[in-house]
Amino acid sequence: MDSCPVCGYNPNPILKVVSSEELRQQRVKNLIMVHAQQSWWVSQTYEVCAWLRSNGFWARKLLDVGCGDGRWIPALEKHYPGIQYTGIDRLKEHIGQNQLNFPEHKWLWGDFTKSEFRPGDFDALLFGGTFNPKIEPEQHQIDIINKAIELQPNFIFILFDLACSGRPPKNYLKDKYRRVRSYEISRDSKNSHQYLKMWVYGRYMDAPVNGNGQH
Repeated sequence: MDSCPVCGYNPNPILKVVSSEELRQQRVKNLIMVHAQQSWWVSQTYEVCAWLRSNGFWARKLLDVGCGDGRWIPALEKHYPGIQYTGIDRLKEHIGQNQLNFPEHKWLWGDFTKSEFRPGDFDALLFGGTFNPKIEPEQHQIDIINKAIELQPNFIFILFDLACSGRPPKNYLKDKYRRVRSYEISRDSKNSHQYLKMWVYGRYMDAPVNGNGQH
């Protein structure tokens, strides 16, 4: 039976076959739109990743601690093709949604400080707004840093927004890691000044000024 000439109803419509990659790209596009509406600094993930890559901070296996809703995925995939990404978060709903949006990556629900990761599992750790004094007690932040040191990644990337997420606890990385680069993004809006900073730490003994091994 063909479509009704009056209302256009078709009892046997031809359904468009959409590939899994097309669905994934649409999810990524939707995610970027949501982020742009929610927070200015989230939209800067592309700029931050481009800066990290241009300075030679290469990561093949990266752990995103406090991954949230997977906001770093599109930018990381663009600037780090083939990256082996793992996200961990204490909010189960984030992990469940991320598994649907980005099934090709690994997602874990739990507390990073109690995780069973081992040294050598990751080249780099990413903390994007993890150190928030409004949410995390200082002792738990210290526990996070101690766990990060225990895993011995080549680099630790810490992004923070002075307006909301605050700085990580001072001096707890100094014995094992040194800050090798920093990057700032700021913008004045009508009602506020938005300011982001990225700190890059490298391990002592083998911590280069950039990821190419050049001092």
